[in-house]
Amino acid sequence: MTTTETRMTMIFNEWAVRYAANPDEFSEILGDDGKPVTDYGENCMRYLIQVATEMDDAGLLPPIEGLNQEELYFALGKLVDHIEACGASTELTNAVVLAHDIRQAVGNQFNEADGFAADRVRSAV
Repeated sequence: MTTTETRMTMIFNEWAVRYAANPDEFSEILGDDGKPVTDYGENCMRYLIQVATEMDDAGLLPPIEGLNQEELYFALGKLVDHIEACGASTELTNAVVLAHDIRQAVGNQFNEADGFAADRVRSAV
């Protein structure tokens, strides 16, 4: 499972524990007409965010992980390929150069070919 899937599973399990312990503390799902009550989904979303925040604060959930450098390096390579496939123009050429420099700067631990890429990226932004 991904980190997001693990976190969601743990949050829903915590909700189930809380619901089983105190079902009367939760609002009705359906109204008298048999349809979901107004804002039920929004209320659930807010409650699950509250549960997630409490669990994060207590250190019970795995941390959300960003891309690691290798994943970012390869993703930027795909970006460069897509931009280059669009054809030539000054704007696209500049975008390719910047994306390539970012990729190279991130990937220097994998490819030592360009030690100046990070400096070029910093000057571009």
